[in-house]
Amino acid sequence: MNTLDKKTDTQAGTHIRSPLLEAMGLLDRKNRFLCLLLFFLALLPFLLLALPKDSPPGSSPGDSSLSGVFSDTDAPEGDFAVITVSGSEVARIPLSSTPRRVTISQGQGVENVIMVTESGVYMESSTCDNQLCVHMGTVTHDNWEFRPNGAFIICLPNQVSVELVVKDD
Repeated sequence: MNTLDKKTDTQAGTHIRSPLLEAMGLLDRKNRFLCLLLFFLALLPFLLLALPKDSPPGSSPGDSSLSGVFSDTDAPEGDFAVITVSGSEVARIPLSSTPRRVTISQGQGVENVIMVTESGVYMESSTCDNQLCVHMGTVTHDNWEFRPNGAFIICLPNQVSVELVVKDD
């Protein structure tokens, strides 16, 4: 007969003895506190993973530094690329005969490099783990309608998107 099956008689009746319940009854106040502390310490890594990542000191979550961008947010004539970081538009760059390399640096080693050429736009490099944005290829005036992502190149881990806006001829 194992411990769980043992029955004892008390004045009120019969009850089942459980080693777990007996052990809990043996814990004094100090030991209960230590058990609760250990329980919450075991949950701490999961809670930390659920928190949003902090931005570098002195910056807001949407901040990013751009190099190679000289245009304002007015819509250029002809086709242009719209670069968005964390849901906020940061640049509009016209397609031109002079290729432009646009570097999006968000701090903490997060970086995307976008190439804007005469024929289209593509993600040259990214610090994301999966590199799906780099493998999406070039979005051009001729292929944007037939691509699975249409006119977009999206880097989900770094929250960067590039859209080719095609003006009607």
